[in-house]
Amino acid sequence: MKPDYSVLILDDETAITTGIKTFLEELEMQVFAANHINDALRILETNEIDLLLLDIHLPEMDGISFLKKVKPIFERLQVIMISAYSDHKLVVEAMREGADDFIRKPFQLSDIHLAITRTHSFQQTKTQLARTDSKLRRYHTLIENQQRQPIVYKSRQMEEIVKLSEMIAKIEDVPVLISGESGTGKEVLARYIHQMSKRNREAFIPTNCASIPFDLFESEFFGHMKGAFTGAVEDQTGLFELASDGMLFLDEISEMDIRLQAKLLRVLESKEIKKIGGKKIISIGTRVIAATNKDLPKAILDGQFRNDLFHRLSVFELKIPPLRERTDDIPVLFEHFVSKSANRIKKPIKSYDPAIVEQLLKYPFPGNVRELGNMVERAVILSQSEVLCLNDFGLAKLSIEELNESEKAESGKNKSDLNLNRHEESIVKEALELSCGNIHEAARKLGITPQSLRRRMEKHGML
Repeated sequence: MKPDYSVLILDDETAITTGIKTFLEELEMQVFAANHINDALRILETNEIDLLLLDIHLPEMDGISFLKKVKPIFERLQVIMISAYSDHKLVVEAMREGADDFIRKPFQLSDIHLAITRTHSFQQTKTQLARTDSKLRRYHTLIENQQRQPIVYKSRQMEEIVKLSEMIAKIEDVPVLISGESGTGKEVLARYIHQMSKRNREAFIPTNCASIPFDLFESEFFGHMKGAFTGAVEDQTGLFELASDGMLFLDEISEMDIRLQAKLLRVLESKEIKKIGGKKIISIGTRVIAATNKDLPKAILDGQFRNDLFHRLSVFELKIPPLRERTDDIPVLFEHFVSKSANRIKKPIKSYDPAIVEQLLKYPFPGNVRELGNMVERAVILSQSEVLCLNDFGLAKLSIEELNESEKAESGKNKSDLNLNRHEESIVKEALELSCGNIHEAARKLGITPQSLRRRMEKHGML
């Protein structure tokens, strides 16, 4: 039993409290003694008590009434009742009100020790079951993301990245930083590393650093105990503990507040966390993969990212080139997305017009692989036959060819128009139109956070 295990004895007989206190202190427990209810309440309120030894017959209030009073307040408190009577009804009532065990007077001190050991072991089992249940519930939300995702490529650039990823996967516990524009497939590559590693039977847990509010960072990443703050209605396992034997993917790491980066660095170096409201240090074995679409060295110079955290995360750095720089991948990705979308939507797409691929190869894909996937899925939905045709890729407004011509015309027309505010409004509108009003998708196309996009929308009266 841990040396700081704390026990409070409440009995109106001083000889009993003194004797038990001396005995338990010899067993290296932290012991408090009280002969009156008010003293016991003060001790409970000012100390973290693990277990209460409670006499069932007290002059001011009977023990069961006291138990009813304190148990709702101190829910984690373990309680062993002591009584000179072997009344079966009292035992049943005490257990119903939350008592963990029952000892009859007269007793041996060894009986006290045995009851405490038994209660402590039972509580540990309950706590472990609660943690397991919490993990299972959170795993349930992640299980559908655990299926293998292939890396689809043909280009030499991606071939080199995949080979390096497979090598990195075999090196345990080394952090990896994946950089690249939004939509290039950073999370897909991170999942691939996880699948190729020895941790592939454990959880892969993705989280977007930009979406976690500053005040909830520690709770989300490290967990919290019930009652640690307003709204903490139950214990929560943090992401680091949940991914302790698996992998934690930190997307958009550049968006993490610099004040929180020091906390993350400390965990990466110590491999230890402590829950909010908890005292226990928890060792973790989490492997971390971070991703960014920003230039982190520039962010360091701008004072927005910690240099020491960058070097801790980028022991291995993988840079995924944008799709426009690896056009060899476009045809194979196109066929992959057609098959995937047709299966998911349950449409019998058997072939496609080769002109589609010809036009796709001319398109710059500012949204990269994600944009290509969305484009194909829309086309499959719009298709009225078993053969995809160019008209299916209308994007609700323009065909691919018309879109290219439109971009060229706009480029020539606006060369002399340098009004930054007008351009910003136009670009925001275009991104929202191409994303069908989806703010998160539009933000990804623009290379900014959803919060930043909302501010710009408010500025131009779009919200």
